[in-house]
Amino acid sequence: MKKIFALLLCAALVCCAFGCTRTEEPKPSSSAVSGEAAPLRVYYVGEADTEPMIRALLDWYKTSDDCLPIEATSFKSAEELEQALEGDKAPDVILLDKYSSSFIINPFQWAKDGKLAGLHEYLQADTDYDPANYINGAIEAGKCGDEQFILPLSVSIQYLITDAQTLGAGGLSELSDQYTAQQLLQALMADADLHKDSADYCSQLPLMLSISNRYQWMYEVLEHTGALHVDREAGQVAVDPALFALTMEYFRTTMDMAFPYFSGAATVTSMSFADIRDFCTVILGNSNMICAARYMSSACHQLLQQDAELLFYPLGDGDGYSVNINIMGMVSASSSQPEAAVRFLRALMDIPHDQWEMITMYDAMAMLTPVNQNEALALIDSFRSLSGGQYQIQKQAFDREALPQDLADSLQSLIQENKQAFIVDADICTVLEAYLADYLSGQTNSLPDDIAEKVQKAIEDSL
Repeated sequence: MKKIFALLLCAALVCCAFGCTRTEEPKPSSSAVSGEAAPLRVYYVGEADTEPMIRALLDWYKTSDDCLPIEATSFKSAEELEQALEGDKAPDVILLDKYSSSFIINPFQWAKDGKLAGLHEYLQADTDYDPANYINGAIEAGKCGDEQFILPLSVSIQYLITDAQTLGAGGLSELSDQYTAQQLLQALMADADLHKDSADYCSQLPLMLSISNRYQWMYEVLEHTGALHVDREAGQVAVDPALFALTMEYFRTTMDMAFPYFSGAATVTSMSFADIRDFCTVILGNSNMICAARYMSSACHQLLQQDAELLFYPLGDGDGYSVNINIMGMVSASSSQPEAAVRFLRALMDIPHDQWEMITMYDAMAMLTPVNQNEALALIDSFRSLSGGQYQIQKQAFDREALPQDLADSLQSLIQENKQAFIVDADICTVLEAYLADYLSGQTNSLPDDIAEKVQKAIEDSL
């Protein structure tokens, strides 16, 4: 199931009030300053489904101009990588993707523990660096107080895929071109109610169960709808109690309808396109929005049997969107060449759009969306005029077609109107599990009126 869903569609620590401690920062080596750095040691998690994302970035970097020598080491799990940070041979750079590490690791705890280098002074010295060039909120998501510890390398967003026939029937037919998060969730629940007596029907697929933990997906939905937002830079958590309750009702409705296919465990067996089409009219996606949309311009016609339609989760009042960091980079506090390490990460942040197309050309599972706003918009423009050739999804070849104008316009608006970004970490998922597990499992049928405020305080205490 995890693989099919992926188709459709991710030093000096300034002591702050939120617990980030300061350690003695290693000075950049003379070789790093001069550009003659020793090989950069890069650590990342290389699980079967996630390794292509990181490998694509590294392979591109090795062919780029002015690349530094790198020595990449892949670990089987996020736990193994974390243990390796305690070893004698510490890395210079750490790369994480949300799929393999988000529920296991809280990278901000590494910052608190003095394992990550503060990056502010290196970014400030970079004359080519302008935070305004990146998708709104993406840079801020990696800050703890005034210090930057994490740099975003790609982003993703949740969306729903349907077709014109479904969009014009049931609860979804009530949606206008401009809708709020409340209106979307209510329409989806009305659609679910319309099919509640069908034993083999699932209104929305809870895709993010496939990431190992349902609470990661829960957190992402809460952030995307604006029901909850964690601002680590300010050390604040904002909640909308009414929208929080509605989002949780939607989440449980989805889970209840999906029960025949998700028995409570996070992993299920793979399903074919036909299987999905038989019991689902609205499919939840969370991967590379650009690459998935390009996929929908061709292969998705087979899945939905007609042109696909995209529905995005708007923030609470319908004003703007929220994205999550899909792949992120950090510099080890033990690195002897932090300046060179930042140069490496900065190069990955600014991959030219024509190279992004090559990276995602052969496997849409790469799930890479440029974090550089200009390159993301240019990539959409390039997909508008695609012609000929093929690309692969799970080793299956599909014809390359131009991205339909309406999908391209939707993606362009989403990038331009994005308001915030976030990083999922283990502590937030743990809080959600502690307060919401009984409701999600059906042990209780209602939530306390003050549940949003309790979750808000618990997350703030964990910052």
